[in-house]
Amino acid sequence: MNISWKWLNELIDLQQTTPEETLKKLTLAGFEIENINKKTNQDIIFDVTITANRSDSASIMGITREISTILKKPIRRINNQKHCNIQHNIINKQFIHCHSFLYTHFHSIKVQSSPQWLKSKLESYQITSINNVTDIISLIKLKWGQHLEIFDLGKISNNNKISIKTEYNQQN
Repeated sequence: MNISWKWLNELIDLQQTTPEETLKKLTLAGFEIENINKKTNQDIIFDVTITANRSDSASIMGITREISTILKKPIRRINNQKHCNIQHNIINKQFIHCHSFLYTHFHSIKVQSSPQWLKSKLESYQITSINNVTDIISLIKLKWGQHLEIFDLGKISNNNKISIKTEYNQQN
């Protein structure tokens, strides 16, 4: 997994340590560093191998928590997030791949070009910016390791009710 030094610095105060010192400590904690790549935008990207028994570290926040623990430095709280009412739904048992889901509603979202800070973050991971909605899906996947779907309720028929259909592959 590629990790941006700039992004880590936003989440943990790493001013008193160097990337080399941090990577050495991360290696001693059991993580293998495959590659270190210095980017032209003053960023350093390092490739960390995540083992099967450490899936909790397969995201930016997972590695951030690990580095926070190793260096005994707190994770910075960023208070620019929109808090929304999350609802939980259980799906009928006939659906094999998904037994429940979380959802929320956002109103008046305009699909447009992403802000530069978001484009820069994605660019560090060789992800091409498409638009603000698609790019936020990519950001959440990188930061939290969580898959996300976004639907436009105005384009969903049947009185704006989402119908989830899955097919079970007998070979799996």
